[in-house]
Amino acid sequence: MKLRSCIEKIRHNTPDCKSSSGKSLQVWLNEEEDGRKHFSGYCFACSKLVPDPYGNNPPDPEKIKVKTPEEIQEEMDEIKSCGYVETNHRCISPEWWKFYGVRQLYSEFDGVTPNAIAHPYTRNGAIVRWVIKLMNKKIMWSIGDTQNNDPYGWERAKLAGGSTLYITEGAEDTIALTEILKTMNRGTDYEDLDFAIISLNDGCDSVQKTLGPKIAEINQRWEKIVIVFDNDEPGKKAAKEACRLFPHAHVAILPAVDANDCLKRGFLKQTREAVLWRAAKPRPSNLVNKAQLLESMEEKVKEGPSYPWPAMTKAAQGQRRGEVVSLGGTEGGGKTTIARQIVEHDITHHDWSALTMFMEETPQQTLRRLAGIRDKFPYHDPHAEYDVEQLKRTSELLLKNLEFWDRKEQGEDSYETWEGMKSCIRNVGKDIDLVVIDNWTILSEGLSTADRNDFLGKVYADMVKLSEQFQFMALCLSHLNPKQKGQRPHELGGKVLKSEFTGSRAAAKYSHYMFGLERNLQAIDPCCSIIRGLKSRESGKLEAFKTYYESDSGVIVQRQWDDAEFETKEIVHLKRQNNAQ
Repeated sequence: MKLRSCIEKIRHNTPDCKSSSGKSLQVWLNEEEDGRKHFSGYCFACSKLVPDPYGNNPPDPEKIKVKTPEEIQEEMDEIKSCGYVETNHRCISPEWWKFYGVRQLYSEFDGVTPNAIAHPYTRNGAIVRWVIKLMNKKIMWSIGDTQNNDPYGWERAKLAGGSTLYITEGAEDTIALTEILKTMNRGTDYEDLDFAIISLNDGCDSVQKTLGPKIAEINQRWEKIVIVFDNDEPGKKAAKEACRLFPHAHVAILPAVDANDCLKRGFLKQTREAVLWRAAKPRPSNLVNKAQLLESMEEKVKEGPSYPWPAMTKAAQGQRRGEVVSLGGTEGGGKTTIARQIVEHDITHHDWSALTMFMEETPQQTLRRLAGIRDKFPYHDPHAEYDVEQLKRTSELLLKNLEFWDRKEQGEDSYETWEGMKSCIRNVGKDIDLVVIDNWTILSEGLSTADRNDFLGKVYADMVKLSEQFQFMALCLSHLNPKQKGQRPHELGGKVLKSEFTGSRAAAKYSHYMFGLERNLQAIDPCCSIIRGLKSRESGKLEAFKTYYESDSGVIVQRQWDDAEFETKEIVHLKRQNNAQ
């Protein structure tokens, strides 16, 4: 289920209802992942789930009035005014329910019977959401803002400090693990030691949503991360996903299903050992399942999604997630235009989502240029007259499939900047099909030649791992090293070679596909260019084809032109003068 909103409380229309208020049936509007909306309900007086609260006459979900912010805040304040849980619910002591600020809610039938608990969730230190859980049924819902919540227990974890952060799968597991570790330390020299423990906000499917936005801060605050998810298949799968976000994380294997179950069963010592001392980095399984491999051989090899240019699609056999593509060209030759065009093409034709990391332009400039490619109009030209509303409509369409790295977040040096960029990639990697980095030369600025080569070798190795882990295609742009004296320079249309890329050895080693953009900036027609394949691990085809920049539309198209148009204007004029003499 994608979203559940509290709508209203209505009368439970059944003769057996024990409600004295006449409004005991809580109605929710549910929106599924596919966009389908439907109602469900729960009668607090009867303690019954009501699948169809409106019976045979439900209102139109599209016309439902969701509670106003004031109404929601009133409910939240009412919950906050309640007392803390005072029972050993789920074998957790009242001390620890109170420690995490969990409120006790009572039956609407008699006002004295405990029937639900409320967990607080924060954003920027303030409670913005309560998650209500019935005590005797597996039913829960939220009141408040469910977007961009901090991980459960976040404020407590920051206060605890320490060098290690423990991450559980659910709120009760966080509280139970806290009780276990604190109980085991009582009467020892470590009695006053606190533990930083948080949990996912919405179960094992919320790893990316909960932890992604906090990657950088978590890495800054804690040296070690221990994953303490449920000891079942969904939990193990979620742990693998968490390790993609935190590659150096350790994983604990609990003696029971989860931390709360460990507390219920009295496995305090075993849990402490599993979490504090036996947690380890997961070992990758190097053996392939041969049965699955054989089954996959039945699938016919298919060409990947197209590039904007048919010749490139044919030579590279299309685009593929999990691969690294490198593009090199001279300064001002059109590399970034090529990259933008691939981004726009993938969004428009393949419904891909892209993360752009352009180090030489702002997100506003990138979006304006992408909109120009989509509409075939130079929105970037200050002298162009255009429909502002059309630009906004196009930008809004593109933004649904776009994420931007903010170049203002660059670090003090290349290494710090790259660590920040990796955190950004991990943050959104699960939902991205294409990552574009423009460019390696700027990223490695200030390093010596030897240090630059070592640095870019590590960067390329990181990109290969990230692209494989998150299954996106990486497009990496690079400037070119100068030609040797006497050779035709790149700015005058010199042929691009693999060895001329910034960090050329790493680029050639790690790239699945490499291509260069050749353009004579002083040509008779400087809009002429050549895209040259330099490496194709999949097909082995290294084809070159002619392209042309259409200034009106702002795109580079595959098109034939006369070779004479690529010659340097000044040289052609001198030749003509000499021939005339």
